[in-house]
Amino acid sequence: MNVLANKGYRVMALVVGKEASAMEIVGLVGLYDKPRKDSAKLIARLRSLGISVKMLTGDSLPIAKQMTQEVGLGDKVTRMADVESTASQDALFAAEVVDKSDGFAEIYPEGKYRIVKGVQAEKHVVGMTGDGINDAAALKQAEVGIAVSNATDVAKGSASVVLTEEGLSNVVNLVVTGRMIYQRILTWIFNKDC
Repeated sequence: MNVLANKGYRVMALVVGKEASAMEIVGLVGLYDKPRKDSAKLIARLRSLGISVKMLTGDSLPIAKQMTQEVGLGDKVTRMADVESTASQDALFAAEVVDKSDGFAEIYPEGKYRIVKGVQAEKHVVGMTGDGINDAAALKQAEVGIAVSNATDVAKGSASVVLTEEGLSNVVNLVVTGRMIYQRILTWIFNKDC
């Protein structure tokens, strides 16, 4: 099972038997959730715009590491339980761990919220993408909560932006347009006759 997990597969055991004490494993099924083809390109583009990208997932550590490597994020993936135990001992070191991690594994919805709050406490502006009810609190907390086009109504209601096309490639357009508007507002303020 570990061999499959280390390749990014979730593993389901097939068992037979009439009673729990007499169950016999007859096979394993590897389930693979392939990343979108444009993920690596999107991450590279966001990084070229000076944006740090991190993955937050409920998947196990081996699966999360495989996914971050496949999409070009790196291999510094931290279990959320490790972040929480470090935070209870040394909050500054925990903030450093969060900052240097490429992703977080085995994370629950409240962990996503805590990661967003922790990054904001370090004076970073946070954008968060999500699609489910489990992402709602973190989407609402982030300065830019981004719900994907097929997100649940709760996620869309919690987000400040809802993408209208499938995938995340429009996030780049969102960043570029937002920066352009910000620059125009600054230019107008500085050039306004008072």
